[in-house]
Amino acid sequence: MFLASPRAQKFRPRPWLIAALLVAAAFADSVASPVRADEPADALAAAAEKKTAAELLPAGTILYAEVSKPGELVDALLNHPLRKRIEALDAYRALVLSKPYLKFTFGVSVAETALGMKWDEAVKTLAGGGVHLGIDAHTQGGVVLIRATDAQKLAEVRDKLLAFARGDAKKKGQGDPIQEIDYRGAKAFKLGDGYAATLGPWLMLTNKAETGKLVIDRVADPKETSLGGKMEFLSARNGVGEKCAAWAYVDVATLRSAGLLAKVLQDKTDNPGAELIAGGVLSTIGETPYATLAVHLDDQQLRLVASAPHDPRWVKKPREFYFGPNGKGAAPIALHPEHTALSLTTYRDLGAMWMAAPELFDEKGNAGLSQADSNLSTFFSGKEFGREILGAFAPEWQVVLARQGFATTSGGVPDIKLPAGAIVFRMKEPEKMQRQLKVSFQSIVGFLNIIGGQNGLPQLEQNTERLASGTVISAEYMLDDDAQRNNGKIYHNFSPTVAVVGDRFIIASTKQFAATLVDAASTPGSTGESPSKTAAPTNTALEIDAAVVHKLLDDNRAQLVAQNMLEKGHAKEQAEAEIGTALEVLSWFDKASLRLATPSDRVDLELAVRFKPAESAK
Repeated sequence: MFLASPRAQKFRPRPWLIAALLVAAAFADSVASPVRADEPADALAAAAEKKTAAELLPAGTILYAEVSKPGELVDALLNHPLRKRIEALDAYRALVLSKPYLKFTFGVSVAETALGMKWDEAVKTLAGGGVHLGIDAHTQGGVVLIRATDAQKLAEVRDKLLAFARGDAKKKGQGDPIQEIDYRGAKAFKLGDGYAATLGPWLMLTNKAETGKLVIDRVADPKETSLGGKMEFLSARNGVGEKCAAWAYVDVATLRSAGLLAKVLQDKTDNPGAELIAGGVLSTIGETPYATLAVHLDDQQLRLVASAPHDPRWVKKPREFYFGPNGKGAAPIALHPEHTALSLTTYRDLGAMWMAAPELFDEKGNAGLSQADSNLSTFFSGKEFGREILGAFAPEWQVVLARQGFATTSGGVPDIKLPAGAIVFRMKEPEKMQRQLKVSFQSIVGFLNIIGGQNGLPQLEQNTERLASGTVISAEYMLDDDAQRNNGKIYHNFSPTVAVVGDRFIIASTKQFAATLVDAASTPGSTGESPSKTAAPTNTALEIDAAVVHKLLDDNRAQLVAQNMLEKGHAKEQAEAEIGTALEVLSWFDKASLRLATPSDRVDLELAVRFKPAESAK
């Protein structure tokens, strides 16, 4: 079988596909069937008209992508609120006056003249029934299928462009650039390295003659198996729904059996970070029959949703740290202090992952973890870091970053202003662990003072403060005079701190942020809404507030301009304009989020970007 051959493992999607989509959508291609518009449709064309794109593609299609309503998508993009903002940018004005852009618009004008219609009208007429892409594993070929809403108009445009291509070649003293091919009653044309044919309302473009024949076979012979007859594909299509702007299907089982995912799905890795981020998802990829990606777009947001069938039993014991027992592990409710720029909540049993290292990581990865365990145990009174320290924390935890303020009367103001950051854990046995963790923090501060002294840094002074709802243990730099306090050093961003509030243990970059989190943890309603009991478990949730990120970058505008000047060689005015444009674009966005959820029979990964209304964008 072809998929078992070494050659199959080298199969990759090819750049021509992208070009084909653009050419097809804009120009309906200049090579097509020579059937005249006034002739009755033949039997092959009549059969093709009844077929969907999936029914035209072979069962061996490993990748399928579809834009079902290109006209609506074009309208959505042309009328999107972001369009006016983009056109108002100085960078955009410079682009439309550039030679490459003027050359492009001239090409579009020539094409519109040849087509007899504007490009957006051409998309709606010649591709209004959808643009579809398929890649066949057996022939290693790709095919683009475009359905016109007006077959007669397609024929008229086809004839015009066919005559145009041949007339242009004749003017240049060249021979006929188009080679005619007959196959099973269908006429196709070869132009360069590509092939094209019309089948009723369908325009077919392909880079392999064999792939094109497979499509025609499914029109000529109804008994031929197709992608549209596969149960997995039908299940994927039903799961995506009808309201997305575009969607894609990947035959993961075939890719897996062909060995194309072998490197991704290797039993062990040398990268603990990658395992922490994607280990459970890789378990799904190792078993799932297919995966889908859906694109949703409206005036308020853009959403990308990747989904795949999932069974908790596919996750072997060493990776149970990822989704939890029976796949029911859920991220905690997030703390939302003021000026939060980023919040990541997740379910990851760090202690369990550390203890399963021999089964998860290769020799290199285990050597690194073993050394880390040995070094870290020094700060924890000789206790095993993985089993006794990480194992003392519950698997639900949070990482949070927030914009911080700098008071010149209480400490130095750094030139580069970093956000305050913290990790919030829950202790399984608070009474037992908090004393050990406090002592370990003191050991770490002592170590930092030794290293800092060797590098000319001020010493850290420890302080303990008991708040109404918790305890804060901080280490602040000892500053001697105003000149030293205000020297712009990077370390003025930090005052390492740990805090205990209830069963929460907080490790923060600053004392002020730790105290803020203690207050948030003890204030009713500050953790946001509790998830619905009927909702799918959210394994991981990442949220970014674009407005706060904008302020963080604006705090460092001078440094960003200086960096731009150094790296790109720009004058100050040019660098300021470029940074200003980047910040302006960022101001158009409200929030971004990434969520990994595990409903009962699948795993979903959703990326959402929300746009800020024009009147509130600054």
